[in-house]
Amino acid sequence: MKKIFSCICVLICLWNTNTLAEAKCDTYIMGKCFSCHSPITFEISSDEICQMICPERIVIHSWKSSFCALSKCPKSYPYRDEKTGDCRLSQQTPMDIELNKINIEEHTNKEKYSIPAKNNKCPKNKPLLSKGFCYPCDYKYPLFINKELLKYCPNRINIPYPWIKDHNEILTYLICPKDRPLYHWSGECYPCNYPDTVPVLTQCLEDKKICDVCPNRTILPLSGGNRPSVLNCPKDKPLMDINGICFSCDTPLKINITEMEDSCHKNCSNQRVLQGNLCVKK
Repeated sequence: MKKIFSCICVLICLWNTNTLAEAKCDTYIMGKCFSCHSPITFEISSDEICQMICPERIVIHSWKSSFCALSKCPKSYPYRDEKTGDCRLSQQTPMDIELNKINIEEHTNKEKYSIPAKNNKCPKNKPLLSKGFCYPCDYKYPLFINKELLKYCPNRINIPYPWIKDHNEILTYLICPKDRPLYHWSGECYPCNYPDTVPVLTQCLEDKKICDVCPNRTILPLSGGNRPSVLNCPKDKPLMDINGICFSCDTPLKINITEMEDSCHKNCSNQRVLQGNLCVKK
């Protein structure tokens, strides 16, 4: 799960640099305004998408993905990422920064909120035994515990994790409040109008209803367990493709909407039809 989240963190870190270069909205990607002058790339399902949205950009094919990138990195972002084509401030990758941040955060939380169990038992004020440590009911991050312990914490729920083999072990989360109903994979809760990407729970692969709680957001079917939840496209570009790029209904391109096929009729019923996993003009 950490590896998946780290990859998403790279996108989020790079995405935040977008605001430094935005002059206008050439399109919306992953719920945000995007300028073709941005130093970051965006993933595309066809070369034609890059050419239509940002004609001065180039397409970089890397591994199994294709990216729409600046043809030349500017002096302010001089370092080109070899895999994605992003232009960066330095050669140190955002992934390294984010991994260090996550490790420090986890260590801090462990020391601050838990105590070592004695003879595999926990006190009443920290009844949740997880991997040799005792946690309080209001610990805000997910915990693997024996299912019998959940009775001590009515403010927590069990969200079934698809790869737990021990039937007596469960993964428990704090119940998200109504004003912040969206679960981040880490256990944090976010409001539906949160502007950035929220990587949702792995459990949503089994039951989408757990994370599909915000009508103003879309969960993209990207590979990996922690799929990104992003704000919906604006009304003038209501059709979102599998990479989170927003298109108008009259776009001449064939839009890949794999695992989001209902969006073709829902958003562009008068102008477009579904052909397999593609939304095309009538």
